[in-house]
Amino acid sequence: MSAEAFLPGLRALPQPEGVSAVDAAVRAAIREPDPGDPFGWLDMALDPGLQRPKLAPDIEISHHTTRWGGGYAVVRNPRGPVYLRLAAEDGRLMERFDGERTVRELVVEELQDTASLDVTSATELVAVLESSGFLEDPWSETYELIKTRILPARSRAAAAARRFARSQTVHFPKAREMSEWGYRWGGRFLFRWYGQVALTLLLVAGLVALWANVAGDRFRIVGDSLAVGFGLLFLFDLLATMIHEAGHALAIRHAKRDVITAGFQLYLGHPAFFIDSADILMSPMRDRIRNAWYGPYLSLVVAGTASIAAFLLPHTGFGTTMFRLSILTYLTAVLNLIPFLELDGYWIMVDALETPDLRPRSLSFLRHELPRKIRRREALTRQEWGLTGFGLVGTVFTILALWTSVYIWGPVFQTFATAMWRHGPPTRVLLVLLFGFILGPLVAGIWQGVRTVWAQIRYLWRRLLFQTELGWRREAGELIAEMPVLDELPLEVVNALAGKVRLVRFAEGRTVFREGDRADAFYVVRNGRFAVVDESAGGVELRTLTRGDSFGEIALLQGTPRTATVRASRPSEAFAVDRSSFQTWLADSVNAEGLMGSATQLAEVRSLAPFRHLSAADAESLREAGSWMQVAPGEVVVRQGEPGEHFYAVASGQLEVDKDGEIVATIKAGGFFGELALLKDAPRAATVRAITAARLFRLDRRSFDQLVAGAFHRGIVRVEVHADRVVGRS
Repeated sequence: MSAEAFLPGLRALPQPEGVSAVDAAVRAAIREPDPGDPFGWLDMALDPGLQRPKLAPDIEISHHTTRWGGGYAVVRNPRGPVYLRLAAEDGRLMERFDGERTVRELVVEELQDTASLDVTSATELVAVLESSGFLEDPWSETYELIKTRILPARSRAAAAARRFARSQTVHFPKAREMSEWGYRWGGRFLFRWYGQVALTLLLVAGLVALWANVAGDRFRIVGDSLAVGFGLLFLFDLLATMIHEAGHALAIRHAKRDVITAGFQLYLGHPAFFIDSADILMSPMRDRIRNAWYGPYLSLVVAGTASIAAFLLPHTGFGTTMFRLSILTYLTAVLNLIPFLELDGYWIMVDALETPDLRPRSLSFLRHELPRKIRRREALTRQEWGLTGFGLVGTVFTILALWTSVYIWGPVFQTFATAMWRHGPPTRVLLVLLFGFILGPLVAGIWQGVRTVWAQIRYLWRRLLFQTELGWRREAGELIAEMPVLDELPLEVVNALAGKVRLVRFAEGRTVFREGDRADAFYVVRNGRFAVVDESAGGVELRTLTRGDSFGEIALLQGTPRTATVRASRPSEAFAVDRSSFQTWLADSVNAEGLMGSATQLAEVRSLAPFRHLSAADAESLREAGSWMQVAPGEVVVRQGEPGEHFYAVASGQLEVDKDGEIVATIKAGGFFGELALLKDAPRAATVRAITAARLFRLDRRSFDQLVAGAFHRGIVRVEVHADRVVGRS
């Protein structure tokens, strides 16, 4: 069997017109193996650097810019559907997944655009998108598929019943078709100018009728027919909730987006309708705000209609029920619009500010960052003022809400509960149900508080056990032994160092240390995730740290200040070795001199601008693969027309670029040149000559290929790290 028949799809694609120099270099570099060499074709197929990721044709990307100058992207896979929220850089990189560029080419293009050789971002993005079904070649979970297919029908039904018992949710079939039908047969008129005028008049008339009903003391909250009144009120309230959710559905359809699913569920003990409106995240800010507004807006219209009905029928049981419904619906609509509860008002503010995770970010800033800034008398940025204001007002609102619940609504509810209890068994049963509905959120909040306290107790107990149990030290030792700087230490030295570690827990948003701080410990991630942030560059996230990654060891070894800020992106744990323990061990270690040398070299590599985003493992691989060179003034580094073999990053000095006898550019410290040599033996396009003495870091193509392959493997292994990128909204 010929190689072409063995792997017929691996032929290099023809070069289209208008391709970039990088495109042409990559295609020229990828030469097909000989027809009789099937292993050559197989090697080509299995090289991750030569993979050409291509987005499926139905993938959608939406870019968003925050009020604070940052940005993010939301991407949609309609087969699921699946939504991912990515960094703005990942969203732009994803648009280049056209099936023409290889992974190597994507990395080099990012190097050209951002001056950063960020191998991991490209490879992990490929792995995440592939596992989520965003690429043209589908990802199949083979074992899960087999398990599902061989499971008996009775077992599948039992599994479905268990899922319902856990979620207490019933999904309506054909939710998209239902919203489409409702929009076509009347819903669309609510968004026309005359529909808006009619709704506004109804809302204003309802408020006038409510004032007349309350001021005239025409109704009482507690009436004589409690059981019947409560039953009717319950049914009308469900209807009002359904109309509220219908408002969201119509707004989604008006924005030309889809209602993913809809249904009925018991939410914290409350029966309620719901819709999944995650698809609106792909729309512009105006459409997202309209979607969040239309639910409480139609609730206010329903409340106004009920007030008018009560005003027109003052001496009937129906009128009394309408009055109670109006009070309840007005209260619910107002609560929904308060931006300090994670309801519609909160989403309106989040969309207006284009700031996802506003509430947790503001509370985290109040707890962890603001006290430090006050102690150091540091000025707050515009974004930090916004987070502080939202967090403080939200805290005050929570306190006032609790006070209002106890001192204002308490007496009213007590009167209502007493009257219901006196009316016999039927109303007593209804009272118990009502207590369950009202106390459901409170019980859930108390339960969440108990879980938080219990988690803290467990953490403290585990810290105590950690000092005595061998298994924990073994785990710490294994992780420390894999640290790039310490990977050559003898086993007895690693064990000694592992005996000095302590377990540290970090809440989401908590800062481990800040750029410029004195190094007092180094850390190895046990679980969770940490973000490395360059605050001097405006808060740019350099890289993400997960289990097994280490940080802080270079500054500790060299005795230098921290070069970046590290912050927990989620609740996380790390093994920490403090400065005194580490220095004591280092002073007694025969490996100290070599260790210091390795740390210095690694720090030098990571100090170069193109390599700042590299993980510790990638930086160590780069240090071992590359080499340093000194260049004298006037010395030619590369000459125009000669084959290119190396890529160069400039650590210090100044160089000039000479093309056809004309100086076209100057390269200073932090710059780079020769990147096309990472792709092929292309002739140099210009001569680069040193103006002053310069120090360069040199990398050849083979080492670059190994970096890409290693990073791609880690990206596949750590796909689950990015599971929280899936976003949604109900």
